[in-house]
Amino acid sequence: MLLFLSLSTFVIRGIALNFDEILVEWEILNLISSSVPVIFIFDYLSLFFLRLVRLISGRVLIFSTSYMSGEKHFGRFLAIVLLFVRSMFLLVLSPNLISLLLGWDGLGVTSYLLVIFYQRRKSYNAGIITALTNRLGDVGILICAGIMFSKGH
Repeated sequence: MLLFLSLSTFVIRGIALNFDEILVEWEILNLISSSVPVIFIFDYLSLFFLRLVRLISGRVLIFSTSYMSGEKHFGRFLAIVLLFVRSMFLLVLSPNLISLLLGWDGLGVTSYLLVIFYQRRKSYNAGIITALTNRLGDVGILICAGIMFSKGH
């Protein structure tokens, strides 16, 4: 399905060439006096990366179904991989810092879960390295955001 969706991006990308960017906004929560919208930005570059993510993740899923066919918890593995893909989509389509950090942290959590999937001592040690590397990325994103804000961007 992801491979089919990557091919459908050609049509959407053709539409996006006529516009600078397309903003899609959904209101996910509406309380008495406030609302929580989710905004996605579709432009030529984000559509290119969405297509690339779908193509690679589709290939990973095809390979993993043959490689891990006898695995006891294969459904859990597929769910984690699809959560990883969803976090990548959020990261690519994020127009603001909060959703960017949510996508990045989603990638960190799902990466950790994929690394410790086999639940062995070496996997747990590698998972700790993965989590620490993700925290380093958080610091880098926040430093870059601070520099951008200080320059007026």
